[in-house]
Amino acid sequence: MCEMRTARYPDTLTPSDTLHKMATPLLFLYCTMYFIAFGNQFAVAHRVAPVSLIIDTDIGGGGCMDVDDVAAIDIAHSLMDNGECNILAIVQNTYPPKGVGVISVLNHYYHRDYIPIGSYKGKDLSPTPYLPYVDELTANFPSPIKNTTQVPDALHVYRSVLSQQPDHSVTISSIGILTNLEQLLQSPPDEHSALSGYDLISLKVKLLAVMGGKYPSSGTSPECNLCGCAHADSRSAATASRASSYVIEHWPQNVQVLYNGFNVGLEVQSGGVLSSCTNVSNPARAAFINYEGGPNKSRFSWDPLTTLIAVRGVKAGNCTTACHTGSNSVDGTTGNNKWIKGGDDQHQEYLALVDGGKASAAIDALLCQRPKHVRDASPSPPYSIKDYTVGNHTLKLLTNEKTGESVDILADWGGKIGRIQFLGSNNKLRDVIYTRCASLDTCTAADIESNATPGAMLIPWANRIYRGTYTFNNHIEHLTKDNSTASQGFLIQGRPMHVVATTATAQHAQLVLGYEFDGSDDGYPFQIGVNITYTLTSSSLTVQVDALNLMKSTSAPFMSGAHPYFKLMHGGSENNGKVQFDRSCTTWNRQWQTINQVPNGSASLFIGMNGSDTILDPHVECPACGAHWDDGFTSLASKDQCPETEVLIVDGDDTMVLSLGAGYRYVQVYSGNLAEGVAVEPMSSETNAWNSGDGLVVLESGERASFSFRIGLR
Repeated sequence: MCEMRTARYPDTLTPSDTLHKMATPLLFLYCTMYFIAFGNQFAVAHRVAPVSLIIDTDIGGGGCMDVDDVAAIDIAHSLMDNGECNILAIVQNTYPPKGVGVISVLNHYYHRDYIPIGSYKGKDLSPTPYLPYVDELTANFPSPIKNTTQVPDALHVYRSVLSQQPDHSVTISSIGILTNLEQLLQSPPDEHSALSGYDLISLKVKLLAVMGGKYPSSGTSPECNLCGCAHADSRSAATASRASSYVIEHWPQNVQVLYNGFNVGLEVQSGGVLSSCTNVSNPARAAFINYEGGPNKSRFSWDPLTTLIAVRGVKAGNCTTACHTGSNSVDGTTGNNKWIKGGDDQHQEYLALVDGGKASAAIDALLCQRPKHVRDASPSPPYSIKDYTVGNHTLKLLTNEKTGESVDILADWGGKIGRIQFLGSNNKLRDVIYTRCASLDTCTAADIESNATPGAMLIPWANRIYRGTYTFNNHIEHLTKDNSTASQGFLIQGRPMHVVATTATAQHAQLVLGYEFDGSDDGYPFQIGVNITYTLTSSSLTVQVDALNLMKSTSAPFMSGAHPYFKLMHGGSENNGKVQFDRSCTTWNRQWQTINQVPNGSASLFIGMNGSDTILDPHVECPACGAHWDDGFTSLASKDQCPETEVLIVDGDDTMVLSLGAGYRYVQVYSGNLAEGVAVEPMSSETNAWNSGDGLVVLESGERASFSFRIGLR
């Protein structure tokens, strides 16, 4: 039905290659075109409503290693400025951690930091090199996000965003490997939707535009998006090939698929005009000059052409479609593809070029279009984030302006939670955790510095390391010089953290702080990047810790914890102050402490604090411990069995809640000073885990880990 005759092109092209220098015959197309069935939906003249767009990219490295992803995202923002599309999310489908930083730079340039960003967090891609422009953009252009520790899993973003869209309304521009889409197709129902991934796609997506493959066949030379083999090791290439085969074979047949093949993009060049039509503030301009090794050089336009057509349609990209019946087939081992003609399948087509020059001009016009830089008009959000100075310290105050609920965070003192005020049972604000400051107006620097423990973030270890010594990778490390017990990590020592991002919306206030351990700390010769995200919603503070091993070949121990002292407004009397462990989906072990304040190896099934859960009961199991608690507790259920567990701190008519989410199974309870409150401390590992190994978290080279807990008031 359709035949295509093309000249042969090299499978790999250097950045300096430019099409006008190639002594290559033009692409001859001989096709009989029939725009029946869904064909006309690709050819759009005038859209009534903007296209709801998700971009799935291998930006910066890990897939085809190119700069055209930058152009694709840039023109999507220009199209959004024109009212032609609405970018719902941008997700990265490859490994390099800084790829999302480039996405964030582009979003920030267009004043759209609110667009959700996600990254592929599967364990089946190896660390891969990335292009030099990634470092240039993330280092020299402002953005709230720098690496993948600061963003959620792309699968989470996909399911969350899709579940909120009208049926059959979403277009996906896939301009990288298909790892995210494979995970989405295979995903089960979750908190976002009761539908499986397959059914969610079938219901919500109307078009998938894929830059991938060669048509009608790749022969024995696969295209890099489908094979992932251009710059990756065999493990990552196998992952990419498998994902391509699975997605193309299992994609719902009611959702249209349009393939933009390798040879089409070779005839379309764009981006060189950025050197002259934009200024040095434009990050896309910087990326192209860096990649091409100088100004005024264009690049082949596989990804921007795919994105342009996803929004404006095939004709607007000066293309047409070939073979309105048939389907694509991908070898799951090699990534080679072949178009299978015939059959009744009419939900797939591939592009054929009509006029490469006009297609280039359309892309360049969008790249040169000046950003509106005008935010959508909207009323002031009820949540705010403001700076508040206490002595020589600057606090970040997260506030619900309608209710007065607030949280203050000491960014320059290890991300310590200084104060939480939520509405209590009497509808009046009350302190949830202990703070020495009766109010911010009377607080002093000495109040902050002399009482560092309550509210502190405990990183890279929580609680205690016996004698300050541990062995890791067959090497003895000393956290203390006098063999004294090491307590509570390094952030508690007043380490200044930098502000990564702040967001205040109608739904929440969110602060992201960052810190990098550079390997210079005594006893911790490891390079670990840490981001802490604080999110204030109604009567709730969620804290998420993301850690990334920045070293190329060395593993590292890591532990995350926090030290909130829950305030007992009623003084912890026997009838009012109680700590209760949720047993609805888990049971708990209690780990007794020794005089050295580390576990002695004895554990018992925990029933209750002397049977009543009252924190003031005598410590009958450990007379030497006195009438207070300093004990560890372990949830015996896995996170699959019990995704979130709760510890309740009952104070009169109010109940404070510590919810343990991802990464937290351990709790330390300390009630030695009830004037300050009762400390209920979430921990990712047991006290002294770097010696005992109980719950030990080891981050391999390039590995990420996330931990989250929530403090609420009922």
